[in-house]
Amino acid sequence: MRGNKTALIAMIAFGIIVLANIFIVVKFGNSSVNDTATQTQNIEKAIKKAAIQCYALEGSYPNQVNYLEDHYGISYDHDRYFVHYRYDGSNLLPEIRVLTAFDEEE
Repeated sequence: MRGNKTALIAMIAFGIIVLANIFIVVKFGNSSVNDTATQTQNIEKAIKKAAIQCYALEGSYPNQVNYLEDHYGISYDHDRYFVHYRYDGSNLLPEIRVLTAFDEEE
């Protein structure tokens, strides 16, 4: 009878450890995803703000995001993020999207 009780306690302890590990992985995994999403949104907002500032100061939107990097202080990690910047004319706000670039190693 004592052996069954010990085995039951060991199984419960093992189950608690497994659940705790799952909780930790989910918690920190979600945190990383949320941080990346927030960073992506921040980069997108900064580029849009710089484009609008350029339009206000120079009278036209830049035709490339590189112009904003060179003249308006925009910087981001080109290996981690891809910026879709579609220019439709000097008086139209460009379509701006920032995507996360995932390496195959990760």
